[in-house]
Amino acid sequence: MAIKKTTKKKVSKKKSARKAVMPIEAVIEIVAAQSKISPACKEAVVNYNAAMRALAAVNKKVIAFTGRFEKSLTNVDKAKTPKQKALAKQRLAASRLAKAEVIADAKAKTKAVNDTDKVIRALANLYNTSLARFEKSFARNAAAKAKALKPKRRRVSKKKAAKK
Repeated sequence: MAIKKTTKKKVSKKKSARKAVMPIEAVIEIVAAQSKISPACKEAVVNYNAAMRALAAVNKKVIAFTGRFEKSLTNVDKAKTPKQKALAKQRLAASRLAKAEVIADAKAKTKAVNDTDKVIRALANLYNTSLARFEKSFARNAAAKAKALKPKRRRVSKKKAAKK
């Protein structure tokens, strides 16, 4: 996950700036912090981790089946007799089919990871906005209390100040 994701942020009609998308590790940290409180957050983190494990396993399979396919492809080229060539082509067809199945499975697993990624980001967004709102209102309340406790200064006109 070394690639930094960016999304377009609308600035004006003609200009658009790029804003950095928070890396998933940071997002998971935010959601995991909430998982003690919110069962939805806990479930989202568990689902994401399970999806990532499944994707890692299927990626290993893709590498293995691609290797088998390459090997059977070279065996077709190496075959000397027509009988060997026919057998090699038969194995090549089987390995091509197996490779296609594994790749389809990998695509499904990738989609599952992307879906859980979206859920986690939505939960983190929800948590961050509610936290920001809370902090803002807390700061406003604190400022109002400080203003109320501050002794009021009496304004003295310049004429009265000059008399003294």
